[in-house]
Amino acid sequence: MGYTSSMGATSSEKTSDHPVDTAALKASLAASVEALSDGMEDIATKARAQVQAISPFTRADATPASGPRAGWFLRSCGKLWLRVAGWKTVGDMPNSPYAVFIASPHTSNWDLPFALAVAWAMDIRISWAGKSSLFRFPFAGFMRWLGGISIDRSKPGNQVEKIAQAVRAADKMYLVVAPSGTRSKRDHWKSGFYHIAKAANVPILLAFLDYERKEGGLGPLVYASDDVAHDMAQIRAFYAEKRGKYPAQETVPRLKEEDASAS
Repeated sequence: MGYTSSMGATSSEKTSDHPVDTAALKASLAASVEALSDGMEDIATKARAQVQAISPFTRADATPASGPRAGWFLRSCGKLWLRVAGWKTVGDMPNSPYAVFIASPHTSNWDLPFALAVAWAMDIRISWAGKSSLFRFPFAGFMRWLGGISIDRSKPGNQVEKIAQAVRAADKMYLVVAPSGTRSKRDHWKSGFYHIAKAANVPILLAFLDYERKEGGLGPLVYASDDVAHDMAQIRAFYAEKRGKYPAQETVPRLKEEDASAS
């Protein structure tokens, strides 16, 4: 018993003589973890570069695109779909890592598979915003694989700003929006695409499906300015000869903001 008490006293004395600096210990541990994380990221970056260099799916003459790529599998699927349907692609990938793509004319449920096929065949990976109910189990993973971004409309806040924040937060993104908002004819387009582009400070790309010519693809970039009438005049001119699957249901590209600015 005496021996145990003596050892206990000795231990206590040592503890009191050399107190542990908890704050310094935490700081040292945090610095070590951060250094380890940086080192692992550097290793991962070099490994990805080496894998890309030896990949059999990397063409020797390929030029690096600034936007998100679909990859060889989706590109093959898109080309097969268009070949069977007798369609062709028109235009080139934009020289910008971000853009809001207009999907027009929108008159049929067939627009979605054709739009995906055209984008994939052009090696473009597109994103789209959808209500959060679409991203529930068991379809959440599949929807995100298709490029879906979940937007919770039940929460208060500006939906345009929420989507713009998602665009700004991404490394690169091509966000597709159907401004007609429906397959039926309406008096005006919804202006969400225009305000998202302005809020995120990204260009608007005029994408299209032309069922009359059996072609789909990409047109010019339009930069949203403070002159909405001028911007929309460019957009109307481009889509004037593009025909949807059901031309009678097409909505003429016009925003309510244009009517307000004219009055």
